[in-house]
Amino acid sequence: MLINLRKMGNSQGLILPKSIIRQLDFGDSLEMQIADGKVILSKPAAVRTGWAEAAAAIAAEAPDTEWTDLANEADGEWQWQTR
Repeated sequence: MLINLRKMGNSQGLILPKSIIRQLDFGDSLEMQIADGKVILSKPAAVRTGWAEAAAAIAAEAPDTEWTDLANEADGEWQWQTR
């Protein structure tokens, strides 16, 4: 499919046909990459994808670790409770 670039202010842009947007289930924003001379548009990754797995892996490596050695100037005002 040939799509023409259009002048948009000081830039150029393109308009994706609605049928393509529906077919690919695009929302209001897209991820854009350039690879091998091609522009690749894709749905953005979900926010925080993989965070739960990464946190579980960190916890599994050192399950009893407490970060008490990262002191701040105002830490003396806090009262810490243990579980």
